[in-house]
Amino acid sequence: MMARPLFAKRRLKGVRSFRHSIFANWVFSYAFILFLALWSAYVTFAVSRNVLEDEIGRNNTASLEQLALLVDSRLRDVESIAAEVALCRKLQNIMYQDKDFTEYQQYLLTEIVTQLHNFKVVNGFIEDINVYLPQKDLVIRNTALYSTQDWFDLYYREGGATYAEFVRGLKQKHAGGYSVLTRRAPNGPAARYLQYAQSLPVDPYGNPYATLLIDMRESVIRTYLSQYDWLSKGGSAFILDEADTVVASAGEMRIPQNVNYRYLRQADTALK
Repeated sequence: MMARPLFAKRRLKGVRSFRHSIFANWVFSYAFILFLALWSAYVTFAVSRNVLEDEIGRNNTASLEQLALLVDSRLRDVESIAAEVALCRKLQNIMYQDKDFTEYQQYLLTEIVTQLHNFKVVNGFIEDINVYLPQKDLVIRNTALYSTQDWFDLYYREGGATYAEFVRGLKQKHAGGYSVLTRRAPNGPAARYLQYAQSLPVDPYGNPYATLLIDMRESVIRTYLSQYDWLSKGGSAFILDEADTVVASAGEMRIPQNVNYRYLRQADTALK
């Protein structure tokens, strides 16, 4: 009479063991399928992210290369204008003059003002073109003639240098270099400008008789830079010249110490 309950218990235990085995296999199969799905999704996400990052990187690099070409083109235009001014016979007729100007030379001065104005009009990047004549204490600007003191008071007094320091800098020998300075905009507040300076005549061994100064609007370059949306997310962009001077910048300025013009040039050459 006792065998039947014992057999029933054994049978029940076997059924439970069988059901547990089925459940374990089902959980394992489900977990394995879920793992495959998650792994496939992760791999797809990782590949897609890398492809997207590479594409964004290529697009940003291409955009910056286009910007560099644009800025280089504008600067070459400035240097081309500087070469034309240096070869201007009207200017050569008067810049060596240490005596009073003749009536003909007075006429040439007005002609030079007009010519400088025309150079400025064809290049919206340029704010002013000036020729400083130290022997005459005179500045030929693209709008009018100024004494050096008046010219300084009107445009450069807010730059931080005294008049004596300013004139001393003008009389130094310049070989077509760029610098960033603060000056007053025409009919406006002080702003940052990029200035190109070249001593005249262009002779590395002779004494300068004049200094050509071309002021360019940094705001124009800044506008070009600010079109990149990643700048608003903590990014930064900057333009360096050969002297490692920051010509223009946008975004947060975080230039690593090891980054300079030579480093960037070598990196660009390596990428090509």
